[in-house]
Amino acid sequence: MHFIAHVLTYGTHEDVQTLRQQVSAAELAEAIRNAPPGVFDAHSWTYWNLEIGRYSASALPERKFG
Repeated sequence: MHFIAHVLTYGTHEDVQTLRQQVSAAELAEAIRNAPPGVFDAHSWTYWNLEIGRYSASALPERKFG
């Protein structure tokens, strides 16, 4: 799931197209719902939440310290 999140954030259009051929829509949605903190930027987070049908995206995952 960590790998999927990185491709969705940092991959080229071709990278994402290749990824989407290899993973199901359910796997993609799971990777977004369980995204590790610090991977997605605000733009990518909003875009991919819309892509999986979450029109009210939750806050970006955050790292917890202490």
